[in-house]
Amino acid sequence: MITKIPNDWVQDNSQFIILDAILTYLHDQNEPVEFFSVSSGILPILKERIPIEENIVKGALRKLFKDEFLETSEKESAFQDWGIVKYYQISFEGVFFLRSGGYDGQADRIRAAKNASDAIAIEQQRQALLLLDMNILMGLGAAIGALYVILEIVKYAVEFFQNPINCWRCF
Repeated sequence: MITKIPNDWVQDNSQFIILDAILTYLHDQNEPVEFFSVSSGILPILKERIPIEENIVKGALRKLFKDEFLETSEKESAFQDWGIVKYYQISFEGVFFLRSGGYDGQADRIRAAKNASDAIAIEQQRQALLLLDMNILMGLGAAIGALYVILEIVKYAVEFFQNPINCWRCF
């Protein structure tokens, strides 16, 4: 299972189209398919959309096998010259992955999660600035309150020292 997709793959999804097309083709066959059948079945379909060569299909099959979405088996060829031929079949994990959107769907989910993460980060920055503004206002209010208390103490002290005996107004 892919956990991280390179940035250039997110921008250009032709790799996803190839991988998803091969998975879909093998899923539709319902039986093991040899490489030449995969190649001859996939290449005309994909060449309509993107430029592709046979060696790219080989690499894509290796990638799908590495991701455990394909199973391989080897059988003796009907032709004596060919020897042993490798057959490909989609695995259960491959079927499940394909039904959950395939590589293209996974890239969309990663892109959506990244966009949501970016939106959360922007909102957190905005909230941090608002919190800073609120703290500044609270500090300013506390300073004004402290200044008022100091002025009241000074006012009391002035009245007390001017007439210490008759300072019943001070209380």
